[in-house]
Amino acid sequence: SFAIGGPIPNLETMMGSKGFERADAVLLASFLGYSVYAGRLVAGYLLDFIWAPAIACALMIMPAISMMMFAGADPTYSQMVIAIVLLGVAAGVEYDLLAYLVSRYFGVRSYARIYGALYALFGLGAGFGPAAFGAVYSNTGSYDQALYYSMWGFIVCSLALLSLALMSTLKPTPVSLVVSIKVLLPRSTLVLKAKSAAPLSTLRAVLLWWLWKALMVLSLSTAAKLVSALMSVRAPMS
Repeated sequence: SFAIGGPIPNLETMMGSKGFERADAVLLASFLGYSVYAGRLVAGYLLDFIWAPAIACALMIMPAISMMMFAGADPTYSQMVIAIVLLGVAAGVEYDLLAYLVSRYFGVRSYARIYGALYALFGLGAGFGPAAFGAVYSNTGSYDQALYYSMWGFIVCSLALLSLALMSTLKPTPVSLVVSIKVLLPRSTLVLKAKSAAPLSTLRAVLLWWLWKALMVLSLSTAAKLVSALMSVRAPMS
């Protein structure tokens, strides 16, 4: 969310810093809205056919190409269109994929708490990103350093989504324990049966859980280093 939210409000200034006229910059920025809409449609359709973390990884890693194009020395008009479209697609699917992945891999028992916490982090990154990008531009006269770190942020965090494959092995495996509850009614007896579930291997589940958690910590650590590097930028010595 930091890497997506950072460049979007700064698109016009970014285009101007690369030599585009203001009218061209405004026209280029308008492609963002169309690509956000298209991204939501495409992602929603693909989720019915393809493994969700793979879709999330593919769509969220594409803006790394956008960051490279934005940071180019002399980008062309067509390159900027491609870069903005890729960024817009990712902006359109990030919150939608978050809601889907939380319900799919963490269940609905604590859905509100998990989704709320992750959404708060998304909001924090999206709100902090534009200010950080603006600070880098004010100090260096260019967005290139912020774009470089954002590129790596997209790559690392997108690949971390593939670790959700581990969560599928943490699901409990049904066993044959059956609990019967007899409810006495006039002239009849109603028997209600419910199957309980238990993990197939508690040790394996614990080990995989901690492996997944370690990958998440690595992703957060990378994001923290990215933010620290952006904030440590100083004006070049004259």
